[in-house]
Amino acid sequence: MELIATIRHNNTTLEVCEAMYVNGRLAVVLREDGMPYARVSVNLPEQTLAADEIVISHNLPIPVLRELLDAGVLEETGRGATFGYTGGPICRVVEWPAITKLTR
Repeated sequence: MELIATIRHNNTTLEVCEAMYVNGRLAVVLREDGMPYARVSVNLPEQTLAADEIVISHNLPIPVLRELLDAGVLEETGRGATFGYTGGPICRVVEWPAITKLTR
């Protein structure tokens, strides 16, 4: 996992980290002091995504998603994905090291 940004949420500094799912898709997680805090993305192999897009986990609190968007870490695409009885928005990850490698 590679640290690519930090955000502030409820007076806490959260580390935004990128990783890869086993199928090669981009994964994004949050850590607090190096410990797991939240999964930002979910892996949906059947969902059509660009290399720089992720599906946002339905468990991610809306205020944390808003912080990621406001900080310029993610951009909304206006699309969504359905999984099980729920769903989540599809967001574009903005200029991270793994994105540069995937899109070259």
